[in-house]
Amino acid sequence: MKKTITTLFVATCSFIPPIAVQASELPAISLKSLAKQSNIYVGAALETRHLKEPEFAKTFSSQFNQLTPENEMKWVNIHPQRDRFDFSKGDELVAFAQQHNMQVKGHTLVWHIQNPDWLTQKEWTAPELEKVLEEHIKTVVGHYKGKVKYWDVVNESFNENGSYRETLWYKVLGERYLELAFKFAHEADPEAILFYNDYNNEGMGAKSNAIYRKVKGMVEEGVPIHGVGFQLHLMGEHALSEQDLARNINRLKHLGLKIHFTEIDVRIRDNASHFSLDAQARIFGRLMDFAIYYPEIDMYTTWGVTDKYSWVPGWFTGYGRALMFDENYQAKNAFKAVYSSLLSASKGEFSYQPPISQ
Repeated sequence: MKKTITTLFVATCSFIPPIAVQASELPAISLKSLAKQSNIYVGAALETRHLKEPEFAKTFSSQFNQLTPENEMKWVNIHPQRDRFDFSKGDELVAFAQQHNMQVKGHTLVWHIQNPDWLTQKEWTAPELEKVLEEHIKTVVGHYKGKVKYWDVVNESFNENGSYRETLWYKVLGERYLELAFKFAHEADPEAILFYNDYNNEGMGAKSNAIYRKVKGMVEEGVPIHGVGFQLHLMGEHALSEQDLARNINRLKHLGLKIHFTEIDVRIRDNASHFSLDAQARIFGRLMDFAIYYPEIDMYTTWGVTDKYSWVPGWFTGYGRALMFDENYQAKNAFKAVYSSLLSASKGEFSYQPPISQ
């Protein structure tokens, strides 16, 4: 069913409005203002250091209304020692968000990467580790109660073949660590909206099937889980499988769950032509079409604001330029495509329907 919005629209990724969208000449109506009309938060992940750069802070605050801490709330930074928490950088990001009327999504309470040595280099019994998990989650969520509305509670629990990832949490606590994490987060802040988050889970396959089975069981057991996040680290040279994406969204929405697009970037080859930028734009735009169409999708977050600080080149040799703004804060075709979809929405011209809509 189409999302109920102030005005409905037609979204076509190929249409780019005739507007100047360079950082110095961004359109009078901001991206976030258009997104708000479609009941969508449009956000980005960032670090505190990025906000020290005036052009970054200006671009981010003018166009986005949702903030995800890229690293500041991960265990290694927020809980560096067994008996010490460090909320300083997380607090700085939350304060910036509050100052600019943004929603914050905490990221992430449980993960197998970026954990401190005190946690990973000790042999834990199940009761000990459960107590550590409870203390960490309740302390962090409790600290941000009333300030952070959304949380990525558990991140990346599954392998590509659908098996459980052999993490510290799984080895000691078994698969019940997911239920425990959501339970602890809910107890710390009953009003928080809680998500499971993963990558390569947006379509249909062994991994997304395993996630579906797990969250379905959690819902049926009354575990306080409210949604699933699709990271969407994609490649411009691979077309988006709209049918698989629609099928997966539909089965999750039938469980009563929300879906967030949580870490969008679309990497392209370093030597690629301008046609690759067009392909990238089509993917960014189509993802926004999905977000506008489905009321269950109310958050569209890119993993970064500008190519200048993207994680992509450091992880994928020969690839880069994965975001909506280039290294000089010039808006790319990807920004224009997303803006076009939202602009069309505001004009009441909606016609896009996913290949499977029921």
